[in-house]
Amino acid sequence: MLRLADLDNLLRKAEKRVDQAELYHEKSSHLIIKTKTNGIDYSMSGESEGYSLRVIQNGRMGFSFFTLPSSFEKALDDAINASKFSRKSGASFPARKKLKDVKGLYNRKLLEINENELADCLVQMIDAVKQTGAKSTENAVSRAENTSELLNSEGGYFRKKDTEINVWSSAQFRDSHSSDWKTSRGFFDMEPIAQNAADYAIKFSGGKPVSGEFEILLHPDAVTELLQNILFPALNSEKVFRKTSFLSDKLNKAVCPKDISILDDPLIAGGMESCCCDDEGVPSETRKIVDKGILKRFMFDIETAGLMKNKPGNGFKHGFSNPPHIRPTNLVIDAKENVKLKHFKGIFVYDLLAAHNVNSTTGDFALEIGQGTLYDGGMGKAIRSCSIVGNFFDLLKNVSMADDFQTRDYYNGPSWIYRGKIV
Repeated sequence: MLRLADLDNLLRKAEKRVDQAELYHEKSSHLIIKTKTNGIDYSMSGESEGYSLRVIQNGRMGFSFFTLPSSFEKALDDAINASKFSRKSGASFPARKKLKDVKGLYNRKLLEINENELADCLVQMIDAVKQTGAKSTENAVSRAENTSELLNSEGGYFRKKDTEINVWSSAQFRDSHSSDWKTSRGFFDMEPIAQNAADYAIKFSGGKPVSGEFEILLHPDAVTELLQNILFPALNSEKVFRKTSFLSDKLNKAVCPKDISILDDPLIAGGMESCCCDDEGVPSETRKIVDKGILKRFMFDIETAGLMKNKPGNGFKHGFSNPPHIRPTNLVIDAKENVKLKHFKGIFVYDLLAAHNVNSTTGDFALEIGQGTLYDGGMGKAIRSCSIVGNFFDLLKNVSMADDFQTRDYYNGPSWIYRGKIV
């Protein structure tokens, strides 16, 4: 691992050959434990570390990565060569600015829990499922510690450190298979996750198909599938720039009911996508994507911000070996009116299958319901072998929000309600 002074020396070497340079370093450690039906299946731990380099030369950006400091010179050559084939964007690496201190992202106590203790928690999850009469099929826990730092030729610098734990459980009852999961920055009781998976498996068993128009209640897990595969691509400024986004010409126009706002908020204490800045060094701030139903902004990294003369802040890496890509942080739904679930009657959809097959350009979808039930103030008879069909942007214009605000990884909001078709 290179010290900051060593990274700075490498950056100075790059500056002699290019207009601007950026050096990024990432180190992570992880532990994964999985169970099979009756006990521990395997555990695996490891570390990864590496560096990435971006340069701007003649208005064009180039990227490369390396794992050994001795490979820096080759990486610099590769980045310069890559810049020759990129477009001119007008991008510039950000200067150093004061970053906000976001609380709750690093929990040392999580790292003090040893492998045997985590394995015992998984065994207890198996027992919790058995007590319901369902069968535990798989449980898993993953824990990670991540550190990243960046410095660039414009004086920009950050160092970020976080911890996370992810727990997943699946269970089977007769013909039904279901799961539940949770992510957090610190340790939590895992048994309720297993109990939920078992309860869902029981409630979703013995389903029959339905068809027709219904009031449909989408659980946040189903909502996130639509968000990830339709809304986020539509908000991606790269697609907006290329005019391949459905929302390209919808800025400052109504896209959902006026009582609903959608925020991109990286400043939530302990949030799974919270951060003091993005992975390009742009300081974090809460941004309203939709304000009282009106689309107010798209998501930009520094390259598309340079192309479209806008503010960046959504450039994030997926490992040191990849350049930043555009994505949201914590998505928060702010609704002034909420439908009480005790009064809702219709179809409850817990999850959707193969959501990656939607048409992200038009928003059209035809998705099989993985698990669902009739609903009348609560979950009723299970349904299966049927699909929801429609268009996401039509759904968004007429959606209502339930009163069950939840946090599911990056999503902070309730279940969605809309009038739709099931076939």
